[in-house]
Amino acid sequence: MRFNSLILFCFCVIGCNAQEQNDAIDTSAEVFEIGGHEATFPGGEDSLLNFVSDNLNLPQCTIWADEEPKGISYARFQVDTLGVISDIRIIKSVHPIYDKAIFEMIKKMPRWVPDSWKGIKMKSTMTLPIQFGESEGD
Repeated sequence: MRFNSLILFCFCVIGCNAQEQNDAIDTSAEVFEIGGHEATFPGGEDSLLNFVSDNLNLPQCTIWADEEPKGISYARFQVDTLGVISDIRIIKSVHPIYDKAIFEMIKKMPRWVPDSWKGIKMKSTMTLPIQFGESEGD
């Protein structure tokens, strides 16, 4: 029962926030976040990793004082019912130069396979982590 209440609360919060931002809501294209369902990159996770590796173009920088910044940047974007990416945002940044490269790389992505639930295609929100440098455990 608690799980159902939590899901209902999440939908209410998402709905209320959307209502405040825009009075004309297109309910046929709502964004749902349901555990276990998400859009997928064509070819799967290995293809996504290859795409990122091949298309994340970091400029050669001489501005680093000691060494290049390390860490994980997170990009968030929407995948619509046709698999088209929109609303690209960097939600955690390692460095603004990296942010620009991530943004440009995501803009080059092919259409994704959209999320679906009970056979109905849905918009979804994706979060893509990108690590720069080696983590301390590597």
